[in-house]
Amino acid sequence: MLIMASLSRVLLESLVPLLAQDAPAPAPPQLPAPPWVVVDSPEASPWDFVSGLQLVVLSDGTYVGSYQHVGHYSSNRGTYVVRSGDRGATWKRLKCIENLHSVSLIAHNDVVWLLGLEGTSASSPSPVAVMCTRDAGETWEDGVSRLRREDGLQDNQDTVIHAGRVWRSFSRQQIVACAAMRTQVFVASAALGANLQDPASWRWSGELPSDCFEMRPSSRTFLVDFGGDLTLAVFSGTDQTLRALADIRGEGWWLRKRGELPPWTLPSVHAWSLIRDPVDGGFHLLTAEPTRDAVPPETNAPQTTVVLRSSKVLQEWTGVSLLQDAREQPVEFKSTLGLVEDDDLLALLSYEEPMPRNKSGQPLTRTTVAFLRVPKFRERTADSPPLCCPPFPR
Repeated sequence: MLIMASLSRVLLESLVPLLAQDAPAPAPPQLPAPPWVVVDSPEASPWDFVSGLQLVVLSDGTYVGSYQHVGHYSSNRGTYVVRSGDRGATWKRLKCIENLHSVSLIAHNDVVWLLGLEGTSASSPSPVAVMCTRDAGETWEDGVSRLRREDGLQDNQDTVIHAGRVWRSFSRQQIVACAAMRTQVFVASAALGANLQDPASWRWSGELPSDCFEMRPSSRTFLVDFGGDLTLAVFSGTDQTLRALADIRGEGWWLRKRGELPPWTLPSVHAWSLIRDPVDGGFHLLTAEPTRDAVPPETNAPQTTVVLRSSKVLQEWTGVSLLQDAREQPVEFKSTLGLVEDDDLLALLSYEEPMPRNKSGQPLTRTTVAFLRVPKFRERTADSPPLCCPPFPR
């Protein structure tokens, strides 16, 4: 019996290591699904990206959005119109408009106007054009209506509704004496409820030259509704301070440069839209920017995070991190657009994911447009955890 017990113990001790080797490794912890909803993804192609995100909300809760698919050498590959009938839970691509770019979406009484520039790129002749839909993008009336034919119009999409009118800023490059390049800025406006496809509905301001407006390559132009007055503001420099301010008078007939400037500043990050909060009158910027947290270099992880920055008077800004993707194969956030709906912040985001190279050996990147809802966004603080994902470093 003793011999049998000893043999059994020896056999068991020899089998334990073998059983341990055959046992499956513990599964890695499952990360929560990203909080965003995929809206659309254009065809992957070398050097392509997405810009010009737009979003409007109709009275029945339908969301209509658009984005521009930009190709190699900034060529326009089309503006896509998308829609959600369930408040952002699912989305459908409705239309690709091939010859329109730098689009603004304007909604009034459930009529959606699509205002943009015609052409294959920003450097081509760019007439201002408008399209109209009364059924949330299902059909479009009267095709494309041209409002004004201009050369060299730039893709400045800042559009606001103020004092019963819709306003949009434009910039235009022209070559003056000695082949110098100069940028002109101007503003267009039309009354809400008017037929925006009728050129007679629009007012066009005079143009101010760049030497008056101190515009630089890093300049950003915004229409700012502050204190009941609408102004055209130019921010530039590494500190993004206010360089010039023009008062808009006479329903947009003319611009007047203001001599004394308020101490406005913007965060030194790339921002696509300045959001005016309809509740507290403050300002918000939704940005995609480099993260300051450490990422292990061997992961080659994109180091971007989506941040909501807020300010009461365009001077001191606070930041709240919303998204920072620290998964093993993270996405890289690129462009953003924010819109306030009651207590929630609605956001369209674009992000990029690397793909295998094509047959020619060129790198491919899949660009995706996504929708994100941030509930009760005003209650979030710097101590609030991001909606996604695990904190850096992994």
